Amino acid sequence: MKEGLKNKNRNLLIDFLPRIGYKINISENTWQKIEEIKDFLDKNKEVSFIGYFNHICYSDPLLAGHIIDKIDPKMSRHIIAPISYHHMKSKNIGDSTLKMMQGLANWCDVETIPVIQAYQVRNPEKYGYTAEQANITYKKLFNRIGDLRKNNIATGFIISPEGTRSQNGVLEDAEKGMILIGKMLEPVLFIPIGISYNQEFKRNRLNFGKSLNLEIGETYFYEKGGDKKDINFYMKNLAEILPENMRGKWAQMPDVRK
Repeated sequence: MKEGLKNKNRNLLIDFLPRIGYKINISENTWQKIEEIKDFLDKNKEVSFIGYFNHICYSDPLLAGHIIDKIDPKMSRHIIAPISYHHMKSKNIGDSTLKMMQGLANWCDVETIPVIQAYQVRNPEKYGYTAEQANITYKKLFNRIGDLRKNNIATGFIISPEGTRSQNGVLEDAEKGMILIGKMLEPVLFIPIGISYNQEFKRNRLNFGKSLNLEIGETYFYEKGGDKKDINFYMKNLAEILPENMRGKWAQMPDVRK
């Protein structure tokens, strides 16, 4: 895709569309973090980043992309995101929105790779997937990450560590794959992105016209030889930028970040 067209498509999808489609509130503190992250990435061209967000409805990847566009407006990183293998293969008309969003992501040069999520493997009666099938999809993802790293291509990775949309908006358990991706991409900056609505929203909708908050939490820079953190550390950073009623078990968990 030509560079000019790629930039135009991306600006249309993850800058203009969210701004006219939603009433987005970004706090002064988050604006300051956006500038700090942007400056850090500009000065450290070799650093990749992982933008991870809580997952409550269909529009979350679009909204996370809106924040990513602000911290990397020059498109200096190759953007990649895992998507649901099941939803992409489904013939259910209800999955058409997700297929459309994948097409739009590819249209603005975001690379998407379908994976079979762990929760689907744990429910074979409903989904019919085996652990071996899931591993094949993850191998493709890891190989792609490995190729980018081997070729010294700084990457922006967008992911929901929960792996699926929360049933009630409350932050749920997280898979550990994000940590493995971080080790493959190092040096890498972990960026938590909190999404919360100020009014009732629908889990299976894009929720256009709604008022919502986008916040960036405490970031963590991981490089070779650095202090390794477990998934609880990253989820705690995400939970603290969500309203208390959305933090789930992370609200009661001792502060693992000390």
